[in-house]
Amino acid sequence: MAYGEAILDRLISLEGTNFEVRDVKVTTELIELQIEHKEVAEYICPRCDARHNACYSRDWIKIWDIQWGSRRCLWRVRRAKILCHCGLNPAVERMDFRLKHHRLTQRFVDHIEQILCSKMFTVADVSRLFYLDYGIVYKIDHDVLLRLWQDVKLPQPINISVDEKSFKKSRQYVTIVTDLDRKLVIWVSSGNSKESLDQFFEILGPEKCSKLKTVSKDMHAPYIASCNQYVPHAMEVADPFHVVQRLNQVMDECRLNLSIGSALRTGKRKIILNLQWLLRRKNEHLGRARLGIDNWRV
Repeated sequence: MAYGEAILDRLISLEGTNFEVRDVKVTTELIELQIEHKEVAEYICPRCDARHNACYSRDWIKIWDIQWGSRRCLWRVRRAKILCHCGLNPAVERMDFRLKHHRLTQRFVDHIEQILCSKMFTVADVSRLFYLDYGIVYKIDHDVLLRLWQDVKLPQPINISVDEKSFKKSRQYVTIVTDLDRKLVIWVSSGNSKESLDQFFEILGPEKCSKLKTVSKDMHAPYIASCNQYVPHAMEVADPFHVVQRLNQVMDECRLNLSIGSALRTGKRKIILNLQWLLRRKNEHLGRARLGIDNWRV
């Protein structure tokens, strides 16, 4: 029996820990393992790694593990709290097999991360597959992406586009930098200030910044100031949307000046005032015979 328990401990990665399997219950949908401390156990402080032979208290917790076939696997672990000289309050002993923030085993989380990184399943798919809360799987996906991002190096861009994006109801913004040649987003930072774009140029470095040829952006003043500081040699290309927006504003100002404050007679001013939507139509939508403007004279 002891040999069988040793095999089971190895199977669920409990070798080298202070815990062992004491009992197993199997039903049609669930495998339940009862895990307790070994007869001669040491309790490790999670803050200073000090080892103790006595504990303050013990209680039972539930931890979910990798599914065994179609059956879910539940661990009932009897954990201990210890009093250590490094703190005034009791602390839960260190358990390397358990994830710190969720009631999941570490190897279960590693398995979920591998599935998410395969790009074959979404967060919602994994949540339904393992019967987990969507928020837990989303947090695991966020953590693994954050770790992977630490090792990512920015490519050498030649032509980039800078824009801002609102992502919350309180109108919070992020700055997005896109590599136009690769058609990929290569940088996202919080805010739409000058410092938000400065972070990108500082991480890119002077050598790579010197190779930038064009920067496409809107007429946002902080972005203009950042580009003038870090890439003054790059050609600045204005965003077509904002160019058209400024032209429409100028056309509206001219139209209002001619229709309200000009010396033209009333009939001509009224015609100019009603040209607002006509001036903004596309050429293919302008039908002179249909609109009846052949005889208009201003």
